[in-house]
Amino acid sequence: MVMNINEAIQTLTQKLIDRGTTVISVEDLSKNGKYGNARLTTDSHEIYHVKYTKSGYKPKDSDRVSSGAKELDAKLKFAIKSFGNGEDTLNGIDEDLILYLLSMMNNGFVCFFVTVLSDGTTLWCRADSFYEFVMRYDTFFKFPKTNVPVCEVPMGWLKPWGEPIVGYPSKEI
Repeated sequence: MVMNINEAIQTLTQKLIDRGTTVISVEDLSKNGKYGNARLTTDSHEIYHVKYTKSGYKPKDSDRVSSGAKELDAKLKFAIKSFGNGEDTLNGIDEDLILYLLSMMNNGFVCFFVTVLSDGTTLWCRADSFYEFVMRYDTFFKFPKTNVPVCEVPMGWLKPWGEPIVGYPSKEI
């Protein structure tokens, strides 16, 4: 079981080590008010934005949605139905966090969004793919409680983290 962001960081770090990658820095974003979020930078010029969550967000029943949110609700449910692969939840991060990853990609880093669930399930995608999905299907909350738009993708659209098929050679010989 994974209980918090620190354990999610440990989980992802071990998965990266198993692939022959070394984590050179960890930035816990909780100090910036981004609870459950962190960034790991590797020796291979990659940045992994890791988000810890107990489970995905499930949209409300349509009869409980306010009239002002009906259009967004329909978009979110369409995305889940079309791309959720049987999962009925969403997951995402604040817009400023994904935009940061995109800016780092412009600086030569390869950036990923990774979510670690409480049962240890680890899901991922490239940051640019995440952003392109959100922009294409307009799946972000424009007026959330925090006043920062939140970008969402269907949980079933994210890729499950698997054992490496091909990985970097081990540094130990």
